[in-house]
Amino acid sequence: ARGTDSAVEQAASGSEQTAFSSLAASFAIRDGVAHNDDLDLRSPLLRVGGSGRIDLVGESIDYVARVSVVGTLSGQGGAELAALRGVTVPVQLSGPFASPSYRVDLAGLAIDTARQELTRRLQEKLLGKPAPGSTEKDKPVSPRDLLEGLLRR
Repeated sequence: ARGTDSAVEQAASGSEQTAFSSLAASFAIRDGVAHNDDLDLRSPLLRVGGSGRIDLVGESIDYVARVSVVGTLSGQGGAELAALRGVTVPVQLSGPFASPSYRVDLAGLAIDTARQELTRRLQEKLLGKPAPGSTEKDKPVSPRDLLEGLLRR
């Protein structure tokens, strides 16, 4: 079985590719700054939405990508990906084109996780039964547990 380190090295070297089935986005450009609020990128494994600005003149970006896992991989890493299903992870992209940085928006992740749990509990209270499609195994994963699981790789 191929280890996670090997997979990361191959991805970094460009020897593996991710097939996206669709990409849609609209931009309003004014004074050299492109604004976008409707990124929709799809693959069999992920959905990515996003919004932000790209300064074409100043060559910088300030963008939030919202990544959701919708599928799983069998084999190594499949269990961790299954735990992420339904969780949207906001990733902040910023900085100059030559060296952009990224960070996971932990506050946004916590808010999204809490919102999903609140919705699930409200549905259970209002309907008197578990929310449609939920099971005991669908208990939400805390943002801390989620990140610890990802960083252990």
